Amino acid sequence: MKWLWILGGLLITCLVFAAKTFWEPQTAPDVVSDVPQVSHNIRVEILNGCGTGGVANEIGQKLREFGIDVMTLGNAENFNFPETIVIDRMGKIEYAQQVANVLGTPNVIQQKTPDPFRIEEVTVIIGRDYQGLKILKSKEGVHLSDTTEIVRSACIEHLLSRKAEDLIAIDLRQTADFVDYFIICTGTSDVHVRALADAVIEGLKADGQHPYQVEGYDIRKWVLIDFFDIVVHIFQRESRQFYGLERLWRDAPIEHIEDDVLMDNLIHDP
Repeated sequence: MKWLWILGGLLITCLVFAAKTFWEPQTAPDVVSDVPQVSHNIRVEILNGCGTGGVANEIGQKLREFGIDVMTLGNAENFNFPETIVIDRMGKIEYAQQVANVLGTPNVIQQKTPDPFRIEEVTVIIGRDYQGLKILKSKEGVHLSDTTEIVRSACIEHLLSRKAEDLIAIDLRQTADFVDYFIICTGTSDVHVRALADAVIEGLKADGQHPYQVEGYDIRKWVLIDFFDIVVHIFQRESRQFYGLERLWRDAPIEHIEDDVLMDNLIHDP
């Protein structure tokens, strides 16, 4: 009889434990989101410090998707900012840090404004590293902007409009990590080189694309116009033969562009 009582007790204990396990509500595991969080509608101004047209508006739209109140879009004091910077204007560094986390930049500084009427809490200055910002990448890590191809086609169009000779485009996307394309052409004289340079600089400015730097404009033997992802080289013939950029980058794909090329084909070139 004693063993029967022991077995009965064990059986009852097992049944109680099983019932408790079955009926007790299960707590779902905590889900940690990899989406950056913001504490409230942080008031932000965005300034273009890289010279690429449309990038401030593009980033502004992305920030609004995170609940950030983008109040102002404009240009920085110059277009020479190499890196994107997030600035705390109100003494609330945590707000600037939250915006920086959404953008994907580590550059956060505090620079409180003396203006008592200022309402923006954070300033974002977009630098030339904007293509690497996390906010401008899809899930596959591909940058969403198509400005490189737009600038490339526009440069070629303006050079052709001023009768550039021996015009080529070198595709360096798989070869160099500092530029996507070299566009190289020849001018027949000082006057022609200047006309070609003016056509590119003024034409792109009209489209909202400002060069990062221009070199050699006064000498006009070799004018370099840097649009960051696109660099235009305008040579006189002797200088082009001497420096031989085509020889230096001969392993990269080179597109020879004729005077009668159709611009709609340029835009759709791979």
